[in-house]
Amino acid sequence: MSEKNGAELIQAERERQMTEEGFTAQHDHQHADQLERAAWCYLYRGDRQRPVELWPWSERYWKPKDELSNLVRAGALYLAARDAEPYRPRANNYAACAKTIAEKIDALLAAQHAETTR
Repeated sequence: MSEKNGAELIQAERERQMTEEGFTAQHDHQHADQLERAAWCYLYRGDRQRPVELWPWSERYWKPKDELSNLVRAGALYLAARDAEPYRPRANNYAACAKTIAEKIDALLAAQHAETTR
């Protein structure tokens, strides 16, 4: 089981996106709506090998993995959308989405832990 909870995993992924990928709030400001759509795709369609039509970027950026990884990415993308436009009315919605995803991650981690301790 991960030593981090859902919120910490999401925050760590967001930090990785900024430091390793260079996707800072200034960069993401140009892509706020696309970030929201990308988060939705990972959240609801991460089980597909090819991106759905809603995917905002080229196929080479579609990198689904396992359920946990997809949830973490979705949460981090919602945080990126929030950070890109913090004064937009929807910014609070993005933060709420990330929080809900963190709770899903916590439940998934708990279920995985229960499976391994049987």
